[in-house]
Amino acid sequence: MSMPESILGREIFGPLGGMVEIGAVVAQGAWTLSDVSVGEFVARRRGELDQLLRVVRDIGDFAPATMGIVDELGYVRDHEVTAPSLLLWSGGYENVSPRLGEAVAVRRMSRTGGDLQVTNFLHALVNAAIERGSRESSKALN
Repeated sequence: MSMPESILGREIFGPLGGMVEIGAVVAQGAWTLSDVSVGEFVARRRGELDQLLRVVRDIGDFAPATMGIVDELGYVRDHEVTAPSLLLWSGGYENVSPRLGEAVAVRRMSRTGGDLQVTNFLHALVNAAIERGSRESSKALN
């Protein structure tokens, strides 16, 4: 049974959103979330992001509508990065407490979340390549 293309895309674009948010935090360097600008981070790396999205499109053989999900999710537009979102990206690495937004916790969540989201992203890419490749193989056999 085939997985719908939009689901394959979302499985890739979710972790990509985490990588963008965490990348913006790390690039800011002071570990202060109020100073993080996802919009500036994406603008400075637009070429790299576009290249990565072309690779994703090619691996998944995704239609424009599926690629549009990236914009719908809003991860590549300017938005606030919060301690709770870092907590989710890091897989709940920190205890929920008033100290969640402190620099030491932000740094730990960013490091852990970065590793986790890159792993999730690569896993989703491999799944898409297998799923989409199996469709092509099935077509060739018929």
